[in-house]
Amino acid sequence: MLKETVGKNITKFRKEAKIRQEELAKNVGITSSTLSKIENGEGSVRLDLLEKIAKELQVRLVDLMFDDEVLVLSKNLLKKLEKSS
Repeated sequence: MLKETVGKNITKFRKEAKIRQEELAKNVGITSSTLSKIENGEGSVRLDLLEKIAKELQVRLVDLMFDDEVLVLSKNLLKKLEKSS
């Protein structure tokens, strides 16, 4: 599931930034084939590469790793925990 989320988010932010797959791949030092596999949830990605991609897309690393639903649920859980303590 994490691979798919990361891939989906990279694609989303790349398209929002109007950056072609080939350009992003070149800028982070990988082939466009490798980036395509990552975006399709088929390829593994190291943390250092993910950091480069996040920097290139001008997003936070956490934005690539989680989808909005997970982040909202986590924020709500944190609020509940703060209230109970």
